Amino acid sequence: MAALGMVIGMGYGADHAVLIDGIESADLWPYVSPREAERLKNSSLVSDQDRIDFQWLAECVCAFAWCLDIVELNPTCSCPDNFASLTVPGNKPAEFVKNRCLRPMTEILQQADLHYCLHWHERQRRLEGLDGLVGEGIVWERRRALDWVIGVSEDWDNMPADT
Repeated sequence: MAALGMVIGMGYGADHAVLIDGIESADLWPYVSPREAERLKNSSLVSDQDRIDFQWLAECVCAFAWCLDIVELNPTCSCPDNFASLTVPGNKPAEFVKNRCLRPMTEILQQADLHYCLHWHERQRRLEGLDGLVGEGIVWERRRALDWVIGVSEDWDNMPADT
């Protein structure tokens, strides 16, 4: 979650040196995906689509914050754009990552299942040309985070999205 907070900064044009410093000071490189690390280390690689993708990661942070019992998760509302900066106060990930514990795995599994079902619903509505409850992108990003926590895949950049 703290690593994603830094990655999201790229979506909003934050100084890469500051982001890298935050990642290094908290020893977060193991939690930055290869794609994210490549773009952090070479800002010229960050495309407009990357910026959009990194902004969407706020929904992942929201799901991670729920897993860490920091917030409640309302599946029908999106997280605020500045959610990552609110959950990693003062961009101090080293302080943030200390003493965090996951909710019970049974709760996380239930939330992952709910988001799998919501993802199916949102995708089905889109395929039928109808509006969904909250939006497929929001549900997908949260599902991606929840699935990562429960071990569906270790490959953050290529998390399965089937429904």
